[in-house]
Amino acid sequence: MDLSSKQIADGLSTVDYLGLKNIRLVSADFQQIDESYGKFDYILFHGVFSWIPVVAQNRVLEICRDLLTQNGVAYISY
Repeated sequence: MDLSSKQIADGLSTVDYLGLKNIRLVSADFQQIDESYGKFDYILFHGVFSWIPVVAQNRVLEICRDLLTQNGVAYISY
């Protein structure tokens, strides 16, 4: 998930080129993620956490708490 539709389009091209079937890329605001997206095996939040507002940081942690599968992994780089 990324706000940048260009980044998502580039990612989709790579996914298509590699023939991957288990990846979904979405252009959207991560703060809008809810249970309708399902559970995640991995949540990667790279290089953003330190410069977003505290309310958004808290939302990242809520998403990890609520939407990771039982053995899911969250990677949050500051």
